Amino acid sequence: MGEEISYTGKTIGRYLLTERIGKGAVGAVYKGFDERLLRPVAIKISFPRMSEDPLHLTRIIREAQIIARLEHANIIPIYDVVDYQQSALIVMRLVKGKDLGQILQETGQAMDVSLAFKIMYQVMLGMGFAHSMGVVHFDLKPSNIFISESDEVFILDFGLSAMLELERMDQGKIHGTPLYMPPEQFGRAYLDARSDIYSLGLILYTLITGKHPFEGIKSLTKLLKLQAEQMPPEPVSINPSIPAEFSDCVMRALEKNPRKRYYSCKDFLHDLELALPEVAAEKAPKSESRWDPRIDVHIEAKLQVQGSAEVYLTKISNLSVNGASIYVSVQPRVGSKISLEFDVTEDNQKKVIACQSTVMWIDGIADNKRAEIGVSFDSLDDTEKQYLARYIRNLLLG
Repeated sequence: MGEEISYTGKTIGRYLLTERIGKGAVGAVYKGFDERLLRPVAIKISFPRMSEDPLHLTRIIREAQIIARLEHANIIPIYDVVDYQQSALIVMRLVKGKDLGQILQETGQAMDVSLAFKIMYQVMLGMGFAHSMGVVHFDLKPSNIFISESDEVFILDFGLSAMLELERMDQGKIHGTPLYMPPEQFGRAYLDARSDIYSLGLILYTLITGKHPFEGIKSLTKLLKLQAEQMPPEPVSINPSIPAEFSDCVMRALEKNPRKRYYSCKDFLHDLELALPEVAAEKAPKSESRWDPRIDVHIEAKLQVQGSAEVYLTKISNLSVNGASIYVSVQPRVGSKISLEFDVTEDNQKKVIACQSTVMWIDGIADNKRAEIGVSFDSLDDTEKQYLARYIRNLLLG
């Protein structure tokens, strides 16, 4: 089929590919050598059949652009992107070590809770930063978490994040890894940071119990049904050495309804840390963190209060996928409904966002003329949310 082509010994650009060190569904990772900077690198290269997809090259470039702007100690850095035939190579930092999937397979048993927490602490720091930039991973699993020989933890493969933003998925089509996939991802509903938190909860569950709660299920249909409907046994019921409060935290991350999960990696980490005996006495105050990042913007908008025929010109000052802060010359009551319309532009294409909204708060009078109000968006569909999330993400990364 052409996908087993070996690139060992081949030179592409200034990079010599020396040996294959990993393989996935769409390509392979090679150990390479940068002949200009004289350093070892990791090189991700796609199988030849992937070039038949007209969006494939665009996805590769988009993945590289996303990772290149996520500068964080727990995210593998991108060095270069090299055009090759109808595809491109992503050149990354080479790290010696093993992925978490390999470690789990080799040990075959539950990991000490403190060690599991130390690993997931670094993962959640990295993903918390990504979420603050509007980037959701969509495919977190043990094989995408890499542990270096010096115990550094890195998050790998944001490829699905790039893919899901570049095409509208067919309803019901599965994208991701079902064993670690949140229920809302099956039907291509709008996904956010809480979807990643479900996956992180499953990874942590697997580490501290020694097994995935739904392992051994051969039928995809049955697995998806379990992910959607059945809460797994509490971790402490499988491994009594797990602190009960720590077990409770993991179960909250695995709630089927995203609204019942932790809103952020920061909040998840906060509760996990307090559940460990060595820090349980330190009841540090908890500060709520947003799962939907907000960006300062200056966007002209039209506003109409329900029941009034008058349309006001106004300006959005802060924008998230779920709501906005707006300066207004008219003061609607808290709880009142308004119609809001504004334009966002991406890649020189303008999109009109029109939605029904609810006034959540009013913050007095600004500059003696206008009040600042906060509104929640009530009527955006998943496609509009996805577009708006991408727009905000690109502003944050930029």
